[in-house]
Amino acid sequence: MLAVYGTVLVFGFLLYSSYRDSNVSRISVSKLSDLDEEFEVGVSSLQVKNPKFLKVCFAGDYVHALKDAQQWFAAKDTEFKVALRAAGGPADVFNDDEHSSIVLLSHDSALILQLSWRAGLSVANFGCASVDGADIELKRYETNSSVRLFLPGATPKSPRGPGQARATLCAQKLERFVESIDEFLAQDPPTRFMSAAMRRYLPETGCRVEEVIRIVRASKFLVPLPENPAKYSIAFDNLDWRIGFVFEKNTGKITDPYIGSRHPPPPPFS
Repeated sequence: MLAVYGTVLVFGFLLYSSYRDSNVSRISVSKLSDLDEEFEVGVSSLQVKNPKFLKVCFAGDYVHALKDAQQWFAAKDTEFKVALRAAGGPADVFNDDEHSSIVLLSHDSALILQLSWRAGLSVANFGCASVDGADIELKRYETNSSVRLFLPGATPKSPRGPGQARATLCAQKLERFVESIDEFLAQDPPTRFMSAAMRRYLPETGCRVEEVIRIVRASKFLVPLPENPAKYSIAFDNLDWRIGFVFEKNTGKITDPYIGSRHPPPPPFS
C-alpha cells in the first residue's frame, strides 16, 4: 500500500512539474541569426516580432532565467504570475552557469532565449522593460566577433518608495550578489555557480559604507562584522562554505573576494 501511495505521489509531482513547465518555450542561441525567429534583427538593434509578448527581461547568468526575471516584479504585481509559474522548476535549469538569457513574457507564457557566451553573445544589463516601442541595442565587436545586448529603460528590481534616493550601481549589484549567495548557501550547489555569481554581481568600486552594511546585514548567513577603522572583512557561511570579500571604507572599493571550504583537507598518507 505504501509503495502504491508513493508511486501516486511521484506521478502527481511529475504531472505538476509538467504543468508548470508546459507554458515555457526555450531556444538556444549560438549565433545572431538564431534570434531571427523572434526578433527583427537590424544593424544596431533588435525588436520583438510577436505582439503577444508584452515584456522583455534580461536575466543573469548564474542559474535560473525565470526565477531571475520574476524577481524584477513587485510582489503585488500579478500580471505575469501565470507566465512565470515555472520559476524555480525544471524549466529554469535550462539557464545554466555562464549563460545570459532573454526572457519574453506574455500574460500566460514565457520564452527563454539562452545566449551562448562561448559564441560571444551576452547581455550588458539586467531588468525588464515593455516590448511596445522598445529597441534592444546591439553592439558588435570586430576584435573578437562578440555581440553585447543592452535593454534601455530596464526597471530596477525593487522599486523605491517616494523620497528614497536612487540606489547606486554598487548597491544594485551587491543586492543581487547577497541574494544569490543566500540562495547558494541554503542549497549548497556546485562552487562554479557561486563563482559565476561573484563574477557577475560583486561590484569593485563606487560603494557607500551605509549601503554596503545595510545590504549585507539582510543576509541570514552573514558572519558578525569585525570592527576596523579602515575596512570591513565581510563573510557569509554555512556548515560547508565561506564566501567573502574586503570592503575599504575610505575608497569604496571591494577587494580580495574568495570562496573557501570550511573543512580542512585530510592529511596526506605517510
